[in-house]
Amino acid sequence: MEFTMIFFLSIFILIPMIIISFVIYVLISKRKQRIATEKLPILSEKAKVVSKRMYVEGGQYTRTLYFVTFEIYEKERTEFKVDDSEYGKLIEGDIGRLTFQGDRYKGFQRDI
Repeated sequence: MEFTMIFFLSIFILIPMIIISFVIYVLISKRKQRIATEKLPILSEKAKVVSKRMYVEGGQYTRTLYFVTFEIYEKERTEFKVDDSEYGKLIEGDIGRLTFQGDRYKGFQRDI
């Protein structure tokens, strides 16, 4: 009887509590990161599109993530996640003004 009670306690109470605790931890961490990013200044720098890539994830139901790498002049290369419409507009070699806030892409205005 005692073993059955311990087994029931561990399977139906402890394991769900551990899973729920982990989910709450992840959600709080993401929220803290979002708040930290929102406190950063919005920057606009001269940049060049150096590469583009797609990442397809999933099995039966898939989703495609789009990434663009910019070379910020006299600094470094930075990759941003962008939506599909922005991905389609950008061409490798484009030069213009990149607007971003921390790791969040805000836009790219091509030089004419």
